[in-house]
Order: sequence, then C-alpha cells, then structure tokens
Amino acid sequence: MREALETADWPPNAHISADLEKELSEAAIAQGLLLKWQGGYAVGAKAASIAAENRRAFEHARDRFVSSLTLRVKRDFPSIDGERAETLARDIEGSLTEYFREGGLTLASILFSRDDSDRSQAIPTSVLQFVNDACARGLPP
Repeated sequence: MREALETADWPPNAHISADLEKELSEAAIAQGLLLKWQGGYAVGAKAASIAAENRRAFEHARDRFVSSLTLRVKRDFPSIDGERAETLARDIEGSLTEYFREGGLTLASILFSRDDSDRSQAIPTSVLQFVNDACARGLPP
C-alpha cells in the first residue's frame, strides 16, 4: 500500500499508521481502484477509466484557462499580438503547473493559514519566480 500511495505522490517520508493504511487499502479495493494481486496490489480497471476522465477534465480546464488568459492579455495589452499573447498565457500556465507540482501544498498552506485581515498580496511572491522563469524561456526578445 505504501508503494501505491507514493505512486499517487504521497510523501515517501510521511508517516502512515497501520490503521490508516488498512482503511485506505479496503476503500481502494471496494471502489475498484486496486486489486489484491500476488501478495500486493495491482491497478484496477476502474482506476484507469477514472484517470482518463480526470485527464480529459484537466486538459479542458487548462485549455479554457489559456484561452481566457490569452483574451485578457490581448484586451489589457493591445500592443501584444495574438500569437505572443497565447505564448505568454501558455508560459504562465506552465509555470503555475510547475509551481504547484513543486510547492503547491506550501502555497495552499500559506493562502489558507493567513490572517484574513492581511489580503494586501493575493499570491505569495515565490510564485513570481516560476512565472518569470517560464516567460523567459518562452518569449523571444
């Protein structure tokens, strides 16, 4: 079960109790996500279909985000042509994906643990480095 959790991006050094591991195992088997196989587990057929469905939903949301951001850049910065606006939107999307992959939990923790009275900055400045790096890679001079 530990290997299955790590495959699903569970932190390898995070402690998991035997009771929680048993509960997760039973739930995954009951939902058809995992099958008991040769003393371990195998991916169930339902897991593959759920993963494909989630991928389609993610790609649709990503495409809508890029389209929306492209339109916003073109509206707010008329001097930027359509191709460059889309490149910028894709760079921002890519940088956010990378940021959340590397530090998403940190960002979520910061956003949800902040005092509501201090909303002077909507996003921590640490995300700006990822946006700057992606833009530097993607936009020609």
